[in-house]
Amino acid sequence: MMHPDDLLDILHNRVNHTQTVRAALFDLLTSQNDRHAQNIFINGDGSIRLIDNERAFFENRHLAADSILLPTTKKYTINVMENAWIHKFANWGDKVPMCWANVALLFDYRCYVKDGRMGSALPPDVAQCVAKIAGSSPQAVMDEYGMPYPHMAEA
Repeated sequence: MMHPDDLLDILHNRVNHTQTVRAALFDLLTSQNDRHAQNIFINGDGSIRLIDNERAFFENRHLAADSILLPTTKKYTINVMENAWIHKFANWGDKVPMCWANVALLFDYRCYVKDGRMGSALPPDVAQCVAKIAGSSPQAVMDEYGMPYPHMAEA
């Protein structure tokens, strides 16, 4: 098991900022619905790997993203405020829980983009991909990317 100081060193000093931003974009663009802390691997060199992507494009056919990498989503909020507060367990009463920042909270893409927001300033290759998909019919997107259901391509 890694010592907490070593983990904080990786997140503060070695995490790959470009991969962090791209991971958040990936989850947003694919409507990722199951990106919790256990679905992100962070290597000692700061590189990251996203796993368990089978719920992208699919949750309840509403296609709303829910990812620890995307502020304002449920999984992000649960990570920040802890499960007990989000689910309003009776023993909490009205008070905000006293908790330390979860280490994964430090893995926030807003720390690595200008002025803390992305806006429409996508990396050029991502912007090119988004433009290609936006200009394609749902059937063409299904054919190109092997999506099994039309609602995935329509997203």
